[in-house]
Amino acid sequence: MARGATRADGGSGRGVGLSDPKRVARRWLLFSLALSSLVVMTYAGVMLAFSVTLTEEMADANAGVPREGRVVVVPVADPRLVRTHAEHGEGALLVAGQTTGSFPAGARDTSLGRALAFVAPASRDGDNATYEPATLELAGVPARNGTTNLSVDVAALAAGGAGWIVMGSNEETPRFVARGDVIGEVARFASPYSLGLTFAAGFAGFIAPLVAIIVTHRPSGRRGAPPIVCRECGSAMTTSMDFCVRCGAYRTGD
Repeated sequence: MARGATRADGGSGRGVGLSDPKRVARRWLLFSLALSSLVVMTYAGVMLAFSVTLTEEMADANAGVPREGRVVVVPVADPRLVRTHAEHGEGALLVAGQTTGSFPAGARDTSLGRALAFVAPASRDGDNATYEPATLELAGVPARNGTTNLSVDVAALAAGGAGWIVMGSNEETPRFVARGDVIGEVARFASPYSLGLTFAAGFAGFIAPLVAIIVTHRPSGRRGAPPIVCRECGSAMTTSMDFCVRCGAYRTGD
């Protein structure tokens, strides 16, 4: 007894629908494009979430900083990993501000400065904190007219807190930023529209292939394609089925 499936018009079910190599290749290509675009969209979204808008105050306080765009930051997990002028001769750029959520993108009152040193109280006596060393002697600090030497009274500047002493290269005096107010270390500067355009391109590249796959999908029995029926029991089958779910007959096209 012949086993398999045939179309209602007597034709074989092979070589049609999802078994068409060209259609399969096209769908895999569209799927690959959607997956790649999803990666791009995710990357841009993360960069947008972990970045803050550059302000004129940031640019005015630091030489070489763009006057517009976004600054991508890396949250500080361990203060010992942040390069400082006192220990490494060149301090990392730190972004400080007030965050209102889990991501830096919503930060307010942001500022930018180079880390000169990290300080924390060595001991406390009531409201009085003792720092070691009590005075920081910093030589060759970048300043408006080249470099300058600084003598910093740590206790007077830090007022009992733990954090970084920072100063922009165009600023005259250092300032203290508490550890909790540091949003992160500068990773890079981005142009005003690059991250937004990258996110939009990734979104469009993710949605368009999926829409194309859905629109071009042609199930059996539609748009002129005769339905496939099982030769043994006469049950309807689709081009994606290898055997009849009712009687178990394999679709062979015999």
